[in-house]
Amino acid sequence: MKTVWLRWSVSLLALALFVGNETNPVSASDLSKETSIPLVPQDADFYTATFRMEEQFRQFLQCKSMVELQKVGVVKQVIQQLSQEWQEGTGQMAQARAAFNTPLAQDILKTIIEMASEEAFVFGDSKTSDFLIGFAQLQKEMAVAINGGQDGLLDWVDSLTKEDIKLIPVPTIVAGFKFKDEDRALTILDQIQALASLGLNAVPQTAIIAEKIERVEDARGTRLVFNFSSDMIPWDTLAEAGPEAVDVVNQLEEILEGRKFALTIGTLDKYIVFALSEEGKQIARLGKANNSKSLWDNADLKPLVEAGNKEFTGIAYISDKFSDAQFESQWRGYFSNLYAQFEPLLELSFAGNADPDRDTPSFIDSLESDLEWLDDEMEQLVPEFKGSLAYTFTTSKGVEGYLHNRTESVYLDGSKKLEVLQHVGEAPLAMAAYRHGYNPKWLTLSRKVVRKIRTYLDGFVASSLLDSNDMAEWEIILKKGWPLLKRSADIFEQKLQPSTKDGQSAWTISIGSLQSKQWAKEMPPSSQPLPLPELAIVTGLSDKGAFIEGCSDMFGVLDSLLEVVRELNPSIAPAGYSIPRPEKSVEAGTELYRYLIPDDCPVPKEMAPQIAVDDHWAIASYSSNQSKSLIRRSTLGVGRNVIQSDKELAAASYCDLGGLMKAMSPWVRYGLEMNEGLDEFVVPPKESIPGLKGTDILEIWQAMTQAGRVISSTEIPKGGPTITHWVYEE
Repeated sequence: MKTVWLRWSVSLLALALFVGNETNPVSASDLSKETSIPLVPQDADFYTATFRMEEQFRQFLQCKSMVELQKVGVVKQVIQQLSQEWQEGTGQMAQARAAFNTPLAQDILKTIIEMASEEAFVFGDSKTSDFLIGFAQLQKEMAVAINGGQDGLLDWVDSLTKEDIKLIPVPTIVAGFKFKDEDRALTILDQIQALASLGLNAVPQTAIIAEKIERVEDARGTRLVFNFSSDMIPWDTLAEAGPEAVDVVNQLEEILEGRKFALTIGTLDKYIVFALSEEGKQIARLGKANNSKSLWDNADLKPLVEAGNKEFTGIAYISDKFSDAQFESQWRGYFSNLYAQFEPLLELSFAGNADPDRDTPSFIDSLESDLEWLDDEMEQLVPEFKGSLAYTFTTSKGVEGYLHNRTESVYLDGSKKLEVLQHVGEAPLAMAAYRHGYNPKWLTLSRKVVRKIRTYLDGFVASSLLDSNDMAEWEIILKKGWPLLKRSADIFEQKLQPSTKDGQSAWTISIGSLQSKQWAKEMPPSSQPLPLPELAIVTGLSDKGAFIEGCSDMFGVLDSLLEVVRELNPSIAPAGYSIPRPEKSVEAGTELYRYLIPDDCPVPKEMAPQIAVDDHWAIASYSSNQSKSLIRRSTLGVGRNVIQSDKELAAASYCDLGGLMKAMSPWVRYGLEMNEGLDEFVVPPKESIPGLKGTDILEIWQAMTQAGRVISSTEIPKGGPTITHWVYEE
């Protein structure tokens, strides 16, 4: 398996090296003219497109890590071997070459390469949202009906009307690829028509489909339209399934009368398109050829229009209507719908196989209404869902992009500067920082839910479903353990949550302070130091005293919890044992709470799980050097072109991909040395495939250390959308 993976991975790289280098830049002024946007209706529900695909792939191959990868000996050897086999028609490449040498295969391959070279897009018109909601509702009703058995399903089908089916319209969904050689595309289209007609006519049941194939030729191109309608369904044959099927078939035939849809494949302007629509002629109406407005005229695309002249590589647009439809179909009434689907299984699980007629316990009688209540409560906390716009473009350093999310952010707070960026280090390998809003309503709802859960647990214990041993354990849990859950919630609500009301948090990874040749006694020593990445979590404090007091109170809860666990299992811990408290020290106004590593452990003495606390920040880490460094203010020295700490930001992140790979290099070397050795084959050679030694893996890993950096920042202008700006640069 490893050799196959290696061979095909390098094969793809080798193939890419022979692709042509013609490019077609797309600037802002070109988007409304030279791309697929003119085909897309102004009120489309969604649209996504990728431009300059070949150029993007070439740019990827020319990045530092890929350039270095192509210099690796084993990679060069495989590329050379594959090239030789292709030229000579030998080895495993012989079959591939033979298959590609047929005229049809050549046309198809060239067309596929062309389709993957310039532009690809897909969009759905304004009916897509209605289809999504209508189909989701139909699925929910069907699931409930199926739970009612055959009678329930028959009753549901009998209740359906034409009006119910009209709520599920046929949307127009189009996928397309830009192409140049129209003659080659028409040749393939002719082949498809011939094969489809031959194959469909060979089977009596599908011959009617062949009769409905329509070939459309106009000034915009040539297309095959496969027409489908309800009158093509063999209703008489279906009715022969049995007497009970007659009524169902007749009902379906009546409510589906007049329903139709079409599948289209062919050329439209400069594109090869694949489309679903109610009628084939709808595809020919797309575009400004009919003087209709396009998506470019949609006000939601204003940020893209104002972006200026950039080398755009992609667009992704979702309308407000479609975003709301996704929420409506998937999440609205989620818990109620879940209950409706699983109610029969719930009843069966309580009844048991021995007594299927046994009634469901009374303590879950209110479950359905409680879940409806939870759906209503959740909906009060969820904002109105709206759409988004994202676009990407290339720069001299890499790739850049923006995401404009029009849904109101109820979690992130972008009203202030992100001071936590001064406490993630000057040059972290990776970090993410954000400020969340203060939302005590979520905790209030959580406590209400927990109280309702307690009611069900009380009912469960009071029922006759438990044996005496289980009953005794549950009584201990509820009488002694449950109050601890309430104590924890009280501590969080009264102390910990208010003490972190500031809302700022971050995590950061650095390396350099902790390294050892032996991290455990049982671990064979390494030939070189093995660095351990240092992870820290930073939290902004609004009330230092309340935070420390809340943490101290939680230790008391843990002690009490240990007593409950010991009562359930006396052997879990010796009598009198309590949760160890950290050692406290004060250095330059900073309180340090830490657990010291035992002296006989070979790890560096600077390593100790700890929390450093000053008046404004709490830093959890396992590196003393890192804690001391982060508690002091510093200026973030990376990602400055995107992360502007003097601006009001809701979030920011940075990741040095190559730096992380480099940091782990000693561990990779150590693993290879402990396994087979650097000069031994990890993957043995086979036939003409070269083997893979430990040194080869190290070379490949070293090439990956040249990967670039990903940077992002998020701001929320007052009254505007949430805007995330991201960059990948070498």
